[in-house]
Amino acid sequence: MAEGEETSGGGGLNKRIGPLPLWVWALGVGGIGGLLWFWKRGGSAATTAADSAAAGSGETPPTSLVPINQGLSESQADAILDAIKKLQGKPSDDDDDDDDDDDDKPKPKPKPKPKPKPKPKPKPGPRTVTVVKWHPSPHTPWNSTLWGIANHEHVKGGWQYLQRINHLHGDPKRALQPGMKIRLGA
Repeated sequence: MAEGEETSGGGGLNKRIGPLPLWVWALGVGGIGGLLWFWKRGGSAATTAADSAAAGSGETPPTSLVPINQGLSESQADAILDAIKKLQGKPSDDDDDDDDDDDDKPKPKPKPKPKPKPKPKPKPGPRTVTVVKWHPSPHTPWNSTLWGIANHEHVKGGWQYLQRINHLHGDPKRALQPGMKIRLGA
């Protein structure tokens, strides 16, 4: 390979045919093929529906499609009908009085009792972080400075906000003491 030539990583889809890479040509040909397929499929469905509507009008179905006795004897059919009648029960004689109202009307169901509202959850108290001793090692604890606490807990307003709501005045490093609780929100 000569100096100054650059090789592009990747497969053969990055090779150019004319002004466009091969993958663009493949995408275009695939898209056109998909459109032709949908167009052809939609046109054939319309013609088959029209053909079947014209062919089906005024004709009787062939006798092979008409359901005839499916292999049940009369005794089997009678047994099935008796079982269905037993499941359905006897007809109701509740409307035997002489008035004109319909006693067989379904009675309105009582409204279900409303579900009791869930008890409101108590609001959680303010979140706090306990300050630890700061030491200059490669792994300084995040909760040893206001900046580290604000960064770790994603406090809007940063360390200045924490300083204001916790009433820490002066230099933040001198105001923090190990074991101190720092509120994170109002």
